[in-house]
Amino acid sequence: MDAADLLHCAVETVQASGEVLSAQQRAVMHLVEMAKVVVDQALDCTQSR
Repeated sequence: MDAADLLHCAVETVQASGEVLSAQQRAVMHLVEMAKVVVDQALDCTQSR
């Protein structure tokens, strides 16, 4: 399991809970999603070489 998998699981877990998120929780999830994009892009760059 790598960082991308962990970030994906974090996003999926929150979305699956179906609970309404507070503003602070939404902000944290936004940061997690942004981190996932960065990790995915980094992996794409290293795998395309």
